[in-house]
Amino acid sequence: RELQCLEEFDISIARVENPCIRSVDIDPHHEHILVATFSAQVIEVRLSTKNVKNARVLVEGHYTEGEHTMRIQDIAVHPKRKEFATVGDDKWLCIWDSETHTLLRKHRLDASGCCVVYDPSGADICVGLGPAPGKKKGALKAFLQLDGAFQVLNEKTFVVKHTGRDTRSRLTVTRYTPDLSTLAIGCEDRRIYVYDVNNLRSD
Repeated sequence: RELQCLEEFDISIARVENPCIRSVDIDPHHEHILVATFSAQVIEVRLSTKNVKNARVLVEGHYTEGEHTMRIQDIAVHPKRKEFATVGDDKWLCIWDSETHTLLRKHRLDASGCCVVYDPSGADICVGLGPAPGKKKGALKAFLQLDGAFQVLNEKTFVVKHTGRDTRSRLTVTRYTPDLSTLAIGCEDRRIYVYDVNNLRSD
């Protein structure tokens, strides 16, 4: 017996990074379809509305187009709330709820994120920028892509409050002192860069 196509859904119009489909399933009550994509996202398409463009994103993760070795590079716990931040090779700064395990919000960085930390008050986030480990780049390309730079962002709005760079090498770790007076950043060039937080200018 010949099977006929009853409905067709174009996932390319959904709000996903890469709409190529890895898996799909339909609930027993035929109310919605769950679609897993190449970009580590799971979306829900409701059959009653058939509105793919506004399909709800249920699960998200870090993802880099064309990269099979994309990694999360660092994680930082919020000092006062049950949240944590992650950065990775995909240039996204992601804020997660540690209880519900859901993505709260995310921000596109100017380069791959290699380290991240909240300040002790939880008001700001410091992110180190640079290439993934093992990726060699020319001096000019490294300069243009902000390798070795760091940014201090407002935790709520993601507005960049300061951008600094004293090296072209990949940053590996960043930490604040408990009294919020000093920011220290470790680097692959075997140096530690120390900054007076009060003197970090606003860009």
